[in-house]
Amino acid sequence: MPKIKMVLVNLIIVISIAFVAAFSYFAFIYNNNEYTKSIESYNKNMRRLVRLVSGSTELSFLSIDQTLRRATEREYLNLLFGGNLHADMEANLTLWVNNTPHITAMFLTDENAVINMLSRKGEGNFNLKLGSMFPALEHFIYHKNHPEQDLYISRMHKNDQTL
Repeated sequence: MPKIKMVLVNLIIVISIAFVAAFSYFAFIYNNNEYTKSIESYNKNMRRLVRLVSGSTELSFLSIDQTLRRATEREYLNLLFGGNLHADMEANLTLWVNNTPHITAMFLTDENAVINMLSRKGEGNFNLKLGSMFPALEHFIYHKNHPEQDLYISRMHKNDQTL
């Protein structure tokens, strides 16, 4: 009888080990599949997020580009027809800054990099003040001396109705 008990105990131990091994194997397979699905889901969500951020960034640049084009065209047309009114240009700068979420400040300088017109949303981290020098003076001078590039610095036209 003790031999039969020993065989039964050994059989129960073997069966228990088999169940634990089978359970561990299936748990490993299940977790591995879940891990793979999680990684695939993560990659899909990251691609979607990159597309969204890319589209948003592109729209931001397009919005800023269009606003600056409008400002340049308006300034050019005003100069063609006898200059611009200081108040009109200030109103336009304020309108463009307030209507374009991605632009927090716009300013107009003269040919010596002195800020003559300024519009901004709130105070922010700007050290820009009317009558002060443009902070990136080296950048300003470089583009002033290289008008063949896209950026250019034009002379301010002054008369009794312009700045």
